[in-house]
Amino acid sequence: MRLPFDRNEADFPTPLHREAWWWGIGIVPAEESLTEGVRAILSAEEAAGCLEWREWFAELSEDVARHPDAYRPASARQLRDLLETATSGAADGDAFRRPAEAWDRYVEGCERGKPFRERGLTVARVLESLSRTGFAAEREGDAVAFRNARYPLALRPMRRMADSPKARDTLARAAFAECDFRWIAKPREPDARDLMRRAGGEATAVAEGIREFAAERGLYRYAHYGLIKYRYRGERLIAHKLYMEEAPRLRVTACGASGLPAERDLPALFRIIEGRIGELDRERAEE
Repeated sequence: MRLPFDRNEADFPTPLHREAWWWGIGIVPAEESLTEGVRAILSAEEAAGCLEWREWFAELSEDVARHPDAYRPASARQLRDLLETATSGAADGDAFRRPAEAWDRYVEGCERGKPFRERGLTVARVLESLSRTGFAAEREGDAVAFRNARYPLALRPMRRMADSPKARDTLARAAFAECDFRWIAKPREPDARDLMRRAGGEATAVAEGIREFAAERGLYRYAHYGLIKYRYRGERLIAHKLYMEEAPRLRVTACGASGLPAERDLPALFRIIEGRIGELDRERAEE
């Protein structure tokens, strides 16, 4: 697979390079997302299309990183948003069709909106960029047809994703970008493995150190709303998450304080937590 990105990368020439990197390293391995349960509800062509979809997004994220001028002034998110909209049309073989009138309203709405206006961006420019990896939009009578000549089967499972429950939720839209086909079967909240998929060596070491400390102290670990959290006696004591704008650094929050230097000084972090554990234990004993 064309995923040359280094999870430990910290030097990005432009924000678009960072966005492409974040997209590429977040794509879920096919063996994790194309499970037996997912395959059971897909046709053979749809299952093959999942692999094409993953290949396409891997190529696309790499191409954005290698040739950013071919995509500017669009953001990676704007590229994905257009693909989501296109694949919510009516399936027709290897194409998806949307009424031309509805598509024109979508284009007008995009280009009048602040994100497009501030960048001087047009939908035509986004489509031109996406054509580099085979995607095309063509007017055919009273409809606009969307295809990908290079990955002709990819749009089929994309349609299944668009029809899945809660398809417009934030988590589902992230799953679309990450090629997490498990969402085709049912909505799901990311687990700890999902949330650490983009972690480099340093962030992984910090997270593992926190996990080991928490296990020794009896803290309960869980994933919720995109964070990995640790709770003790009903109170959340630690949470951490990777944010695109801060990666590869892991943001750690302890006892309500963020921006802690956990990457450099885990013992200092643990002293804060142990102090609060002691307070909670004393409060319980006094009840």
